[in-house]
Amino acid sequence: LSGISVVAGKATVIPLAGIIPKTKTFVTHVTASGGAVAGWIQQRTVRGLSAGGVDYVSPAPNFSKELVIPGIFIRGAAEANQLVAKNLDFADLLPVLRVFVPGTSDATVTAQIFGSNSKTFGTVIRETITGGTVSDLEIRGLADGDYVAVVTADVAIQSSFRFSRIGASTPIDFTWISAAEKFNGNRRLTIPSVGISKICIYNGDTGVVDVRTVAPGSTYEFDSGNSKIYANLIVDVGGGVANLSVLDQKNIGGSLRINVR
Repeated sequence: LSGISVVAGKATVIPLAGIIPKTKTFVTHVTASGGAVAGWIQQRTVRGLSAGGVDYVSPAPNFSKELVIPGIFIRGAAEANQLVAKNLDFADLLPVLRVFVPGTSDATVTAQIFGSNSKTFGTVIRETITGGTVSDLEIRGLADGDYVAVVTADVAIQSSFRFSRIGASTPIDFTWISAAEKFNGNRRLTIPSVGISKICIYNGDTGVVDVRTVAPGSTYEFDSGNSKIYANLIVDVGGGVANLSVLDQKNIGGSLRINVR
């Protein structure tokens, strides 16, 4: 698509479902001339008349040969497997790693799923993905627990992870987590005033996974020192789930950027 006009200070909605119907797996690349833009993809799931969740998919960071996705909080794994066994329409409840390989060279991708403690066992998968394509890799065998995915490849890629929430054997919600931005030093986060918020921090130097519950409505601050840190905030509200990226928010050109929770 080209020639899409976005008025300064306004938003434009583009219905992708009508442009690429019945396309299950895809990646969207947005470029702009003139002013800078920000963009998100909204995904909704409806089964018959029953809502199965909604999420805003955040932009992915730059392509890299190593990506880290913290905050994979699996809940209701047994219930999801039971629903899938009865009806394949519920297959999207299973955890999925989505990988995009740009260019023409194939990529050998390895995903290591680490648990947050010695009682949470992860898994390892390895796949070859054709250049210029997007693939969904199902992650089977994960029990309820908190995990981090470390994805490596022999060419630079982008990746994200989807998991679901289930209540009383009924799908409630899902979320897509993009790879986290690597940083060191100090970060501050404004925590939503509702729900249960947990920050998942992965230390790239030590391999340690740290999960902390943070107070609603607070400003959370942590300092990584000189270590390479990756982090995401996961929020549960009434059975629904969402994720908030921990970013280095830069104000450009005299404008002030404010996150409203």
